[in-house]
Amino acid sequence: AEECQAQLRQLQADLVAFEQKYQRSSAEFYQQFQAGQTSDEMDYVEWASLVQMANNLEKRLRLLRGEAEA
Repeated sequence: AEECQAQLRQLQADLVAFEQKYQRSSAEFYQQFQAGQTSDEMDYVEWASLVQMANNLEKRLRLLRGEAEA
């Protein structure tokens, strides 16, 4: 769980950098990306990957802590 938490903190720092660069939240961006409303430029592909990895780590942490799925 400690390792997952450390990885998640790093991913969140990376996400904040993209949010500041593009002036929108990762949640807003990811919704637009999923709907095909963004270009396929490399930054967007990387940002979407980081969002997915962070979501997966959050799910793993909830499982490790015995929390129910939200």
